[in-house]
Amino acid sequence: MSHEPSRIVWSPPDSVSAHNRDILDGRRVFFHAPPPGIGDVQTAHSTLKAGKRPRPVLQVVLTLLCAVPFTSLAMFVIWHIWYGYFPPNGNAREVGYFILESLLIGAGFFGVFNYVFSFRHECSFVGTHGVARFKLKKSLNAKPTVEILLFEKAADLRTGSTRHFVNGIYSGTSYFHTWTDKADRKRFGFKGKYHSREGTPKVDDPYWLAASAERAWTQYKVAEFEHHLEKTGYVSFTYGGGNEVRVGPGFFEFVVKGQPNHIAVEDIKHIQLINGQFYIQHKEARWFSGKGKFNFPYETLTNAQAFLYVMGKLTGYRFG
Repeated sequence: MSHEPSRIVWSPPDSVSAHNRDILDGRRVFFHAPPPGIGDVQTAHSTLKAGKRPRPVLQVVLTLLCAVPFTSLAMFVIWHIWYGYFPPNGNAREVGYFILESLLIGAGFFGVFNYVFSFRHECSFVGTHGVARFKLKKSLNAKPTVEILLFEKAADLRTGSTRHFVNGIYSGTSYFHTWTDKADRKRFGFKGKYHSREGTPKVDDPYWLAASAERAWTQYKVAEFEHHLEKTGYVSFTYGGGNEVRVGPGFFEFVVKGQPNHIAVEDIKHIQLINGQFYIQHKEARWFSGKGKFNFPYETLTNAQAFLYVMGKLTGYRFG
């Protein structure tokens, strides 16, 4: 397949939505087609808009316009703080040090703003059998880097999301999605942070690709679990430390350090998901004892969304 994005432009069918489930923006340009191995495309997104082209001269000008004042401000602060404590003698060595510091700081700011204003875009696709992401840098005709996950190559997905607060003030939300194979080796993943108290980051944030990929993965695994349920009578999920929770028609079974603990739905006092932690308690459990009480972090549970679906279907317990 050719990698000339100026020649290959994929036009999404009406059945494909954006990763955040909105209608696809018609101004978005897909500079690469989805690979057939990921199956039928469900969602897609591109950060490249029609008419967007690399402008190297403008990039340099913008970089300089930002780097120069920041460098000047930094050197002003250094001069008044550092040399305020250690007044300069005016010798050539001190002047040389100050010039060297200015050049190093200026180069740092130039690198930062050059990255900010550089031409880089990506388009991504989520299909019924996998995920693909193509990243483009510097030129529309450059060869994009490719990241592909075929669901058949992975075994488990672990996810986590944490809202951060500083002195009671929301400071952002960090998240991760990590797919591993049967040997627990990482095969694909997302990791990032966004700032949105409502939980809705900007449309170009990779979070939406991660969320869409998790939905497709969950659909894929649920179909697989249905076959497993017919063979064994339960569906198995692992969590921290190699422990296992099995979900079957009307029961849970926790295998902790190799020891199975069966608990029927009618014997459950409560099931809770609080602050990223699952709690399941037998109705005969006592407050002073750990017997009959099971808890584990959501982020250590494999295929958590599939677990919620299976739990709702087989036990009747559902979380909104």
